[in-house]
Amino acid sequence: MEELANPLLRRRCEDCPGRTPFRCDPASVQAAQELVFEPPLDEGIRDAVLVLAANGVSTYESCDGQHPGHHFPVPTIRFEGQSSEGLRALSVALENGLPVAELRRVWDVREGLIYGPWWEITLMPTKAR
Repeated sequence: MEELANPLLRRRCEDCPGRTPFRCDPASVQAAQELVFEPPLDEGIRDAVLVLAANGVSTYESCDGQHPGHHFPVPTIRFEGQSSEGLRALSVALENGLPVAELRRVWDVREGLIYGPWWEITLMPTKAR
């Protein structure tokens, strides 16, 4: 029981077979915290990502939804965090005037395996689509 009481002993096991199989790359999260984005951010989502990242939101994927073949049909930002992080990120977004459309907690299934959860904020699409 001491293991459960001590948060240092509850760290995520990178070699554990039960760990989330498609977790985002920790290097991508670290780079975003340092405001380094490779490939560069889509112009239509850049300001929103920078606002969230500058306020400590662990963003790791985004798309402005304005180019054929892009992953998302609307501007979307994915970020990591526990259950309270979504509300904190939403608060940051609204306080900074971002046109938030939705906040979601997401799990995905690939090849029969569930992975996640992570958070997604979607923004109202711009008129120039």
